[in-house]
Amino acid sequence: SSGINAEYGSDIKAKINRWVNQPAEERCKCYILFTTIGSFVARAVQFGHLPFFSDKYNFLNQVFVKQCWSWTMLLIVIMTLLRVIWDKLPMRKLYLIGLRLLFGTLFWYTVTTIIDGIKDNVGKCSLSTEYNTRLLCETEGGSWKYVMDISGH
Repeated sequence: SSGINAEYGSDIKAKINRWVNQPAEERCKCYILFTTIGSFVARAVQFGHLPFFSDKYNFLNQVFVKQCWSWTMLLIVIMTLLRVIWDKLPMRKLYLIGLRLLFGTLFWYTVTTIIDGIKDNVGKCSLSTEYNTRLLCETEGGSWKYVMDISGH
């Protein structure tokens, strides 16, 4: 019996090793295939309520996802300061890192603002077609249904 378990365990290890050692293109193809199939299955099966992690109002989503940029910036600043202290990073490098973070933040803010602007104007109001913006629709008590979401979320 233990011989069978040992053979089974080594078989699993061999399969994992084969998978890990596959070229990246092959793993990417499998990922895309499984993600696509999973998306179709998830859309076909209607759930009565949202699972905990799909609910945008749950505590974890509010703290970690909504504040993602803050957490990311905090970790980057801590890592940079540690490099300044331990690696004696020159001030010129610190200045360049700061500029990179500033431009990255400005780019992120600009792109998300543009995407939100498009989403607010491309959709339908649940009340009537006369409410042609999200703000107007929600002010009148309706809900805005997105026709498309260019953000990919």
